[in-house]
Amino acid sequence: MQLSNILSFSFDRTQAYASLVWYFMIFNFIPRTDFVLYFCLYTLLFISYFFLQKQLSLATALKFGIVARIIAAVSVPELSDDFYRFLWDGNLTIEGINPYLHTPRNIINNHLLDPIAAQELFNNMNSPDYFTVYPPLNQFLFAASVALFGISKGLFSAFGIKVWILLAEIGTLLILPKLLKIYDVNPRNALLYTLNPLVIIELCGNAHYEGVMIFLLLVSIYLFKTKRMWLSAMLFGLAVSIKLLPLLFLPLLFRKMNFIKLALYVLVVLGLNLFLFIPFASYDFLTNLSGSIQLYFHSFQFNSFFYTIISDLSFTLLGINKSYIAPALLIFPIAALAWFSLSKTSMLKNLPAKMSMTQAFYYFFSAVVHPWYLTTVLALSVFQPVKYILAWTYVAGLSYFTYRTLPYEESAILVALEYLVVFILLFTDWILLKRKRYGNK
Repeated sequence: MQLSNILSFSFDRTQAYASLVWYFMIFNFIPRTDFVLYFCLYTLLFISYFFLQKQLSLATALKFGIVARIIAAVSVPELSDDFYRFLWDGNLTIEGINPYLHTPRNIINNHLLDPIAAQELFNNMNSPDYFTVYPPLNQFLFAASVALFGISKGLFSAFGIKVWILLAEIGTLLILPKLLKIYDVNPRNALLYTLNPLVIIELCGNAHYEGVMIFLLLVSIYLFKTKRMWLSAMLFGLAVSIKLLPLLFLPLLFRKMNFIKLALYVLVVLGLNLFLFIPFASYDFLTNLSGSIQLYFHSFQFNSFFYTIISDLSFTLLGINKSYIAPALLIFPIAALAWFSLSKTSMLKNLPAKMSMTQAFYYFFSAVVHPWYLTTVLALSVFQPVKYILAWTYVAGLSYFTYRTLPYEESAILVALEYLVVFILLFTDWILLKRKRYGNK
């Protein structure tokens, strides 16, 4: 073996082992209030990511990705407290209480649960005065986690919440190279997702169910591409029942099938979700769920760019209430969606690439852009690699600066820096795509 090969192998192995140690530290020892230490380790992980995705084989990267995700799953989330709400909702379902009908505070005040266990979860939960916003398949998985692993706020229950994400992520790592081959794209592009630190930290580490949605969506695309339309529609419907966001992608199928088939596809997606909602259905359920979703998008603001600028200027100069801004800004992602759906020629190479860019436009104008939202954009972008999303998954880590103090306070400078980097690289990507003139496939 040549000396250069020996040194390369040693470097790869050292980088991989060091990355696993850094992941272990982030998942077990770094509170989100310690922004400086977190972002230093996050930066080191992205430096390693840059080298590893170029040097590791697909098989080795798969092993590394699975090990890193297992390390992430066997930890109590330090960077997010959302999993306490997952445990709460799952416990309500197990106890025969509809999670869509009661706020956590209402449950506590009316003593509807065991006071000791309920109070422990309540004390660690965010948004205790809001009804749950998680669709029904989430609720079934939360309930299964509580039934199998209990509701303590310790490691065992945290792993129980994450186990579905871990299994889904392993499924994603296995299917992504196969799907890339079907689209005649280099299977090594899967490494951009497999090894990405934000994906590993936010999904298996912080227990965000985008990981389950991504797997279901990719399987749906695989079935769609292999002409199994109705199975594809069912998997697409299940993805929607984890997160409503994939509904945004349905118009992109307009040029992929005739009107009747598209209508039937949409009916299967919507019908499956209506069926899954049946166990929770009531008039109050519809009112509470829609109210919570509207409140989330109209009242919350995090790591947003255009929304923050436009809403602040509109209120200051014209006195327009910020609650009107979020719906008004939907015109921009809707226009982008219409263009991607109806245009006969596009620089975007394939359906997943169009999905990725559609979602990116949606987030550019959203009021809330949490880092884990970008995992879906990344998973779909590997079918036509672009630099902006790789950079965005890194600079989105700057948003954790917000959590360094109570009450939370964003840095407008860091948010501006984040999006400046993203838009510069997006413009660069657009110029390169324009030169290559990719057509639809």
